[in-house]
Amino acid sequence: MNLNGLLPPKQPENLFDSVVTTVSQLTEIRKTLQPDENSRNTIVSLLLQTRGFRVKDQTLSGLSASGDRPGELDIKIIDEETGRTVSIIEALNLDALETGKIYDHIMKLLHRYDSCGLKENYILVYSSANDFAGLCRKYRDHLPQIDYGDYPLKGKAEIEEVPTGLNKIKAFRARHLCNDGETILYHLLVEM
Repeated sequence: MNLNGLLPPKQPENLFDSVVTTVSQLTEIRKTLQPDENSRNTIVSLLLQTRGFRVKDQTLSGLSASGDRPGELDIKIIDEETGRTVSIIEALNLDALETGKIYDHIMKLLHRYDSCGLKENYILVYSSANDFAGLCRKYRDHLPQIDYGDYPLKGKAEIEEVPTGLNKIKAFRARHLCNDGETILYHLLVEM
């Protein structure tokens, strides 16, 4: 009897490290890419596939902002054995701290695309800000101020910086409550 469809998806080992490595590879070729989000997402998807992940980009899933049709996920990582979604990456371009844009992308990911309460998801920020370090500080300081609705921050609303080993990629981890469990939302900011 095949139970693959009934088993929970397996979280890929070191998914965070793989995403950071993939984004660092993107920065190596950034000058050859179109600066729009979709072009960058396509390359991230292809690079994740070369690392052995099953990935879909620009996939219809969840709900659109109006709620009357499916939304369009930026990148979805799938468990090869079960076919279930393991993680979602929602990306955006930022030149400055645009709190409304950040809020919209976070809400899209948590409330419209992640219908199951996945263990970890990603907000990927492609930044061409003149002061990348300043944007990162402002971004981090803004995260605890957001009303996450049904996904409140766990504990003291602390946003943890996660070392990437790279000066042009900053990572922050936000732990959110999801029913009786926890969903981790990684925010990766990359200087483009």
